[in-house]
Amino acid sequence: MNKINKRFINFKDREGRVKIITSEFVTPVTQSKNILDVGCGENFLKNMIGRKVTGIDIEVNPDIHVNLEKEELKQFQDNQFDMTICTDVLEHLDNFHSMIDELVRVSNRYVLISLPSCIDLRMKYNILFKNRGGKYYGLPETKPLDRHKWIFHWEEANALFKKYTKKHNHYIAKEFINFNRSNTLKGGIINLLAIVFDVKSTAQSYWILIEKHHEQKK
Repeated sequence: MNKINKRFINFKDREGRVKIITSEFVTPVTQSKNILDVGCGENFLKNMIGRKVTGIDIEVNPDIHVNLEKEELKQFQDNQFDMTICTDVLEHLDNFHSMIDELVRVSNRYVLISLPSCIDLRMKYNILFKNRGGKYYGLPETKPLDRHKWIFHWEEANALFKKYTKKHNHYIAKEFINFNRSNTLKGGIINLLAIVFDVKSTAQSYWILIEKHHEQKK
């Protein structure tokens, strides 16, 4: 099994997820003079760190409305931003792979991506014992607005980005898996098991910071 750093950061919403960006990736965020936040939602990142952030999304409250499946990032130039950020967005897109290329293309240095670990222990339990796939994968009575189009484990994402960065001569500056459990007794027990027995199957998200063309680092 992969050796990877673990985090136990509990958050409940998009604003909480943005706080992971500002706490775990301080140096690239601080060093970057301009940042593209892809799938910004309510523009929480811009509200936290200021006008150097340009937020794009298909709805809610972005600076620019963009349909990523139709337009991708074509309106932006190569290396236009010092950093691109895309947290929990790619799994909603059919063009998952080409959007990775786009995130890298418009970045001058850093690319930060987070993805859910869709096939975690909870999903396996729901499938085996409750006959349902969960919030983003089931068959609701009406068509939902928000669906995951890719089902994968964090180790698959990790393997994909290892091959991708090697192929394009980029550098993985930081990566970790996060265990986003509640501050309840049950959540504490699950996290304790993950720490003591190195159980990674309960991790709920994978985070990676890519640095472009950093040849001197191996």
